Amino acid sequence: EGALLPVEESPYGDDEDIGQCLSMHQPWASLLVHGFKRAEGRSWKTEHRGRLWIHAAGKPPDDLEVDTLEQQYCSLYEGLGIPTPTLPSKSGGYPTSSLLGCVDMEACWTNKEYSEVLRSNPAMPQEENSNEYVFWCVKPRRLVVPLKMGGDHKIWGIPQQQLLAAQRGLRPVRWPAPSAGQTELSSPPIPEAAERKATASTKSAARVAKATAPASAPASEPRSELAAPQKAPEPLEQPPHSEPHSQPRLDLWPSASPMGEMLEVVVKDREAGADRQVVVLQNGFVHLVNFIPPDLQQRFVDEMRDLGVSEGGFFELNSLGIMRMHLGLQWNLAKLKWEPRGMGQPALDLPKLFQDMYREGVQRANRELTRPQHKKRKFATFPDKKVADLGVVDFCPISTSVSLQQTLTESKEALDGGFAVMGVCLGDSCDLTYSMEPPSASRKPKALRMESGDAYLFGGDSRPLWIGVSKVLPRSAPPSLRLLPGLLNLSLRVS
Repeated sequence: EGALLPVEESPYGDDEDIGQCLSMHQPWASLLVHGFKRAEGRSWKTEHRGRLWIHAAGKPPDDLEVDTLEQQYCSLYEGLGIPTPTLPSKSGGYPTSSLLGCVDMEACWTNKEYSEVLRSNPAMPQEENSNEYVFWCVKPRRLVVPLKMGGDHKIWGIPQQQLLAAQRGLRPVRWPAPSAGQTELSSPPIPEAAERKATASTKSAARVAKATAPASAPASEPRSELAAPQKAPEPLEQPPHSEPHSQPRLDLWPSASPMGEMLEVVVKDREAGADRQVVVLQNGFVHLVNFIPPDLQQRFVDEMRDLGVSEGGFFELNSLGIMRMHLGLQWNLAKLKWEPRGMGQPALDLPKLFQDMYREGVQRANRELTRPQHKKRKFATFPDKKVADLGVVDFCPISTSVSLQQTLTESKEALDGGFAVMGVCLGDSCDLTYSMEPPSASRKPKALRMESGDAYLFGGDSRPLWIGVSKVLPRSAPPSLRLLPGLLNLSLRVS
């Protein structure tokens, strides 16, 4: 992928957002939120200016109509030499009965005024619109995961609770930067919008100054989670020794908006070449970088959250506050084996979404292992005849660590078969430690930085691998991810 244009800050922040929303039919709704469509026509005018949320109505789009409109917009931009991002059909599709994101509505023109704007700006894409009034919409932001909800006529208000949840999930839509011979997408000058932008810059500078101002505490006493005394690592893989589901349920969603902390988060884009990269660490141990894309991570978090608050969900594993949940099978303490029921409690179902992810992870790793550059090193591929039937979900709060341990509670058949254990990390980044030798003072384990969406697989010769977590990095999660501070780790296994 090439370079992207920088994010252009919206003059309209969350503080001024009152949840004004417009329902649209697909495919026009997604085309607007992805930035392809900018002129939205209506038979009525409005005085609204500012953030306008876009809701997709319940009628599914016609496939032919989708193809026709996508080709039409591609031709419109290609004719002017303007590079375009990925089409909605290849990046999220066209969801219905859902809140998709928002745009900045900068003007409401009569059709005659809009025609004059097009004539005065020939370098601007000449998007046709025959409606009596035209809403001019720019600076699109998409929701990481569309929110299911009903809509209404004209411009309506989103309920406050749903609005706060939506604000946390927004991501700016970034278009490709033009290369040699190409042109950048332009917009007509709108004096009122320029004034609002100047005002927004002043507010933004004030917010940044406030966020970066020195704390009132003395310099010798830094206000940092890292400054807290570190507790000794505690084993994580050991099966529970008590009734697992007698503890209060853990809700992975934060109870309040993390907006106050977001100003301190630095978002670091990985190198384009590392996107969805596969790194072979040793025979039988593979790192899948960015395995779960940012726009899908919330879906996995929400799935685990719903399971976690249900009967048979999260239970407290140890004194450090690490929480655990079993999916697919339960640990039978009396028999020391995994079974459909454990301690009288039936196991929660392992979602098909997770099983499909395990299958895809094994396939992707095997494709990398069979590349010519790895044949000389005789790396073995992972067995792919079985799919994971067991999931172990752990939530590790900030400032916790996990000592090196082996994952050897599965059946002899699964262990001897070398079936891969797949781990998926979501939320705050962590330093994963690993070694083929038991922990010792004389031998330090290797370390691997895992970021939200990364995955790892170990099996075959590396099936006896010792794995731990030396630290969880505070405030390193994607800012828009709705998840408690900490590391959410999903381990998928063949029992």
